[in-house]
Amino acid sequence: MIQQAQSVSDVEAWRINIRVQTFANYHYQMGLALERTGDLPSAHASYRAALTVDPRHAAAAMRLIAALDRSGQQAEAAELHARSLALNPAYEVEGTLMQVLDLLNAGKTEEALTLFSGRMPLPQPLTARSIQVLGDIGNTFYSLSSTALQEILAPKVLSAAADAFRIAVTSAPTSELETEAVLQYVRSLVRMGDQAGVLAILDPFLQAPNGLPDALVAEAFIWRGLARLALDRQPDGDLDRAVGLDGGNWFTHYAQALERFVSGAYAACRESLAKAQGLNSRIPHIVALGAHLAVIEGAVSDAIAALETFRKELPYEEPTVLSTLAGLYMTQAEAEKAREPIGQALSLAGKDPWVLLHSLLVYDALGDAERVAAVTGSLRSLPAHTVRFQARFFPWGSEVLRRHLLSCTP
Repeated sequence: MIQQAQSVSDVEAWRINIRVQTFANYHYQMGLALERTGDLPSAHASYRAALTVDPRHAAAAMRLIAALDRSGQQAEAAELHARSLALNPAYEVEGTLMQVLDLLNAGKTEEALTLFSGRMPLPQPLTARSIQVLGDIGNTFYSLSSTALQEILAPKVLSAAADAFRIAVTSAPTSELETEAVLQYVRSLVRMGDQAGVLAILDPFLQAPNGLPDALVAEAFIWRGLARLALDRQPDGDLDRAVGLDGGNWFTHYAQALERFVSGAYAACRESLAKAQGLNSRIPHIVALGAHLAVIEGAVSDAIAALETFRKELPYEEPTVLSTLAGLYMTQAEAEKAREPIGQALSLAGKDPWVLLHSLLVYDALGDAERVAAVTGSLRSLPAHTVRFQARFFPWGSEVLRRHLLSCTP
């Protein structure tokens, strides 16, 4: 009976907590909207209403304190600051993070970056609310880094996403970490080419994955296995474990196919690719790897026909498909036919190592020294292990790649 009473009490406490946070946030968001329209008195009234419902609402407190300061009401501002500090000693950090998220939601990415970077390093320990907001910031930065941001801004946004996830993950006790937050951090590191960082996170994480959803554990094994491959280590069965845990996911079979390709197990690679394609036949990376396998199998003409058909069926031009198609033409001594697709691929994804390696092979075959130099420079700006790993999928071009990228290729 006591346990049941505690359970009921806990549920009611959560209901109250949700109600308080929801209504406080409603008033706070209303204040932001009113502030944007220039109705400052009404905005300030909304911030006061938010604090009436939830006196610990850090962002509302910070907004109201700033407004009071600007209007010459320093005494009230100081009183509110002292009260907020007493309720939550970390309210300024928490409030700043909430404001970063507000800026991101308002589409003000550069302002959000500036505010977020200016608050680093964050003092420890962080509140549970701060850790939660950091996760939201990381997710938003991560999503933005994949969109059509300015080329200069995108890496900064991705780096900010990784910072947010890193702080969130390392600030909470391990038992409280959400698996998705860990994997989002890992995905950020993968896109940044930080494979050593991936291993540093996933090695301890995968020591005790009991009780976690199979699909998420499988993804963790995939990223660790691929990171080991990229660093010239053995994946130690990670990719096979991923298939065992989540065999209904095309990505697990595709990752296994990557391992089998670089290890020279081409028949097994074809088997894994067939399973991946059976689960999802519209993934450009599956089609591209199959085309590279076709070069080894001596079926290039069929692969070119399949890629041309796949290209026509896509509603947009896809750089992985374009660059792979160009590479196939090059292997058939038809480098002139490669010029158009490789040019398009570079214009769409000029920093992608798969696209750059195909470009290097094509422009070398065309004798275009200027473009070879430009592509070589781009490849040298990437992490060497990333280039080395990708180069392992070009066994027929290894001599050309070594000649131009001696320090990066095997």
